[in-house]
Amino acid sequence: MKSILIILILTSTSGLAQIDAFGAVRLKETITIDPGGHPLILSHNEERAAGDIIVADDLTDFTNWLSVTEDGTSAEWSWAAETPEVLENHMGNMNSTTHDNGFAAFNGVQYLLDADVSLQNASLEYQPLINCEDASSVILSFEQRYRGFNFDKTYVEVSNNGGVSYDFAYEMNLRSYVNEIPVQETITVNITEAAAGNSEVMIRFRWETSSDHELYGSGYAWMIDDFVVYEGWNTDVKITDVYMQSGVGGLIENGMTYYQLPIDHATEIEFSAKVENFASAMQVNAKLNVEVTGPDAHVCMSEVADIAIAAKDSMVCSSSFTPEIPGTYTIKFWFDSDNVEELVSNDTIIEFITIGWETSYTRHNGLETGSIANISYNAGAPLLIGNLMQFYDDTEFHDIVVNISDDSTNLDQLIFAQIMKYNPETGEFIYLDQTDDYHINSSHLGSKVDLIFDYYQCYEENDIGLILVGHYGGDNEVHFSLAQDVEEKTVLGYTSGSTDPFYLENPQALMIEIGDMEFGHCTGTLTEHQATFNLSQNTPNPFFESTTIAYELSKNEDIQITITDLSGKTIQTINLANQTAGKHELQLNASEFAEGVYFYTFNVGDESITKRMVVL
Repeated sequence: MKSILIILILTSTSGLAQIDAFGAVRLKETITIDPGGHPLILSHNEERAAGDIIVADDLTDFTNWLSVTEDGTSAEWSWAAETPEVLENHMGNMNSTTHDNGFAAFNGVQYLLDADVSLQNASLEYQPLINCEDASSVILSFEQRYRGFNFDKTYVEVSNNGGVSYDFAYEMNLRSYVNEIPVQETITVNITEAAAGNSEVMIRFRWETSSDHELYGSGYAWMIDDFVVYEGWNTDVKITDVYMQSGVGGLIENGMTYYQLPIDHATEIEFSAKVENFASAMQVNAKLNVEVTGPDAHVCMSEVADIAIAAKDSMVCSSSFTPEIPGTYTIKFWFDSDNVEELVSNDTIIEFITIGWETSYTRHNGLETGSIANISYNAGAPLLIGNLMQFYDDTEFHDIVVNISDDSTNLDQLIFAQIMKYNPETGEFIYLDQTDDYHINSSHLGSKVDLIFDYYQCYEENDIGLILVGHYGGDNEVHFSLAQDVEEKTVLGYTSGSTDPFYLENPQALMIEIGDMEFGHCTGTLTEHQATFNLSQNTPNPFFESTTIAYELSKNEDIQITITDLSGKTIQTINLANQTAGKHELQLNASEFAEGVYFYTFNVGDESITKRMVVL
């Protein structure tokens, strides 16, 4: 039996509601700095070479740090010699370079598990003044372990007046989602604008959560270790994001990235990347280089540009590439300039794409980074969410594959897939079809699930599809797996009862793929397989007050409608007697039903069709 969660016509991306900004693929990077015999703290009159440490602290001695609560809150940072058990259960163990001699942690889990969640605004301040008077470029490096939740925010803040005020704030972990897999990594932050040339620099880490909701407030934890401030190199350009875009200039102006492409969908790919100057001098004639290797080869470069100290820029390769031979392609992105790069560990990113005869069609890279179950204001209610896809050949399919997380709460839940098509003439997404509900059992946790449409679905060349997965809410919402960062306004969703889509800022791709595709034609459409009467999904669905069911008869018929609950119990029977051929509508009032899920079955002659509706 089928169930539709939204009305048939929805507004375009131009009317999207912003939810959570721009991203693509980033490799985890680690920059190791060898002090090389240099002292850890240098006074302003000692000569210091680029890359030398200004100050470092491995959190052995917590007296160098001050834990402060802000805005009247009471939750504090603390020092730990090993990962507290409550954090280990949710975060795993802190695995920084010097974790054995201690690290700092903000333990949000203890407040999350407490029914009385409090608001939190807690700072961890490095107490000694940091003298950056002779440094023309200043970089902060630290190791962290972090896992995102609903309302927690993490900041590095810098003062250049001895801690009187913290006028420079850098928000961390912007690309983290609820229940993302815990991340252990080294973070580098260019704090040149705040610290260079100043002798009274202070730095602090600040955790903040804005909700005291007992279920959705607080967060997991943020653990910090191996704090280093060092002088920037004379030549250091850092690559921050890379893009392999197809369909540039279409609905999504900058195009979208695909990691697996059937050979029939192989299309032009444009390469671009973002760069930041981490050096103490302008980088002259900096440029992006791209090298493609595999079944075929391609090399290109961007135009050159000068990048000022601490400045950021985006660069586009001079030529595009269309893969025409099946196989796996390696794409290497790197930046250089007229200056000889002194730190090369952060200027290169490597990506892969696969082209094949029977390859699935997907925008995710296959590496799970976390999961998403809902958005905060829709908690507990049904949700639809998915990826935009562009089709580069006439295509039909009936199989959507989705990864679900290994959360035990997914067990025995119902999920489904739904597809829509963008109408460029009206600027609207139009509903096409939805799969039957799929029951998740223990073998599906942390794995792929096939959601099958009753009939083949068709997209023509250059059509834009919206491939969605959904759940029905409740106390235990299904967690759909997320992969790498993707382009803004390409991950869309619909909250319960909404007619307008939202989009995620800083989005990550849903791990959804299209399988068993046929190309070059469409053998049939949904309407060709429908019964002698046509029954539409009730709209809106779910509904709060009333809903309308539209149906069409090909001839005069007697109609009986039966409404049952999930257990199969008949809640209501409606006899409409004989009705004439043509279009009709039936209205139902929510006051006639308790909140819940129901099935409505239209019996017309010897035929019947059943659909699902949700009353909220």
